[in-house]
Amino acid sequence: MEEQKLKVLYELLQNAAQVNKSLISCEIAMNDGEIQLCQKHTKEAQMLLHTMVGDVFEEFAEEFDVTDAGVNAYEIPNNLELARQTAVLMMDISLLLGMIGDNVGVSLRGSTETAIARDINTIIEIYKQIYAN
Repeated sequence: MEEQKLKVLYELLQNAAQVNKSLISCEIAMNDGEIQLCQKHTKEAQMLLHTMVGDVFEEFAEEFDVTDAGVNAYEIPNNLELARQTAVLMMDISLLLGMIGDNVGVSLRGSTETAIARDINTIIEIYKQIYAN
């Protein structure tokens, strides 16, 4: 696998983990009645997602050239659903990295690459519904 593709996967993984951390921290703060802290974490997640949409998500699309991936099923677009979808993205990226480490052929990795593209599409859709309206 090309070095650039690995770089994109690692960047995706790091950013998704940070978004997930911020969204979960927001929910914890909300449960503790810390509204300002919740708002701070929400803003962090929102800003990082905005950057990801215009940067690393685009890089993934360019490097992996996956088309017609669709979106994952979800019910209500909210921060918890966004956190769940970023967790799914991290799981699929780690699965692909494991396949790469085990030297699994490119043809067998295609469905996992499509799953990652679907995860990204879902995250973008939820992000737009929550924050970019």
